[in-house]
Amino acid sequence: MSDVNRFLEGSFAPVTEEVTAYGLPVTGRIPAGLSGRYLRNGPNPLGLDDPNYHWFVGSGMVHGVRLRDGTAEWYRNRWVRSKAVAAAHDQPWPGGPVHENQDFAANTHVIGHAGRTLAVVEAGALPYELSYELDTIGPWFAPGPCRAGSPRTPSSTAPPANCTPSRTSGPGGPRPARRRRRGGQGNPHHRHPGRRWSDDA
Repeated sequence: MSDVNRFLEGSFAPVTEEVTAYGLPVTGRIPAGLSGRYLRNGPNPLGLDDPNYHWFVGSGMVHGVRLRDGTAEWYRNRWVRSKAVAAAHDQPWPGGPVHENQDFAANTHVIGHAGRTLAVVEAGALPYELSYELDTIGPWFAPGPCRAGSPRTPSSTAPPANCTPSRTSGPGGPRPARRRRRGGQGNPHHRHPGRRWSDDA
């Protein structure tokens, strides 16, 4: 049996460097009308020296392929530059707001919202905004009165009107989940603490 942490070897093994590649070979055919970026985010630790490492807490790395006119124009992978990740690369942190001293290289989702590309995490840390080429711009705090929270299931579509409330657990026991929507410019809409969605939400 290997002495290496199972989350650091095999199919779980982290990518060790950032790469930019152009003119990717294609097996088969990419529809000519398919245009845009295919992006994914996931935990990718900076090193292999932590025997207690768990893959949920690895620094986020976003991978992307740019598709256009039946070709794969480029591939890029970039670590999300939190303070810790920037320091590990001997680079300045881009700066920005930090929620309750929680700064983390978001590793759960990557979404498009209000004209931005956001790396987000299912925890209290703020999303990180990325450039089109996946370089880190900095932490992003949405305008409006909504507080930072835990994006359990970020979605670009409104939930149905009959969506039932969910519950989360914490130090005080189970409690209703607060659901929020934001408009196309990032501005907050109605907030529904532990209630069903309404049609005008």
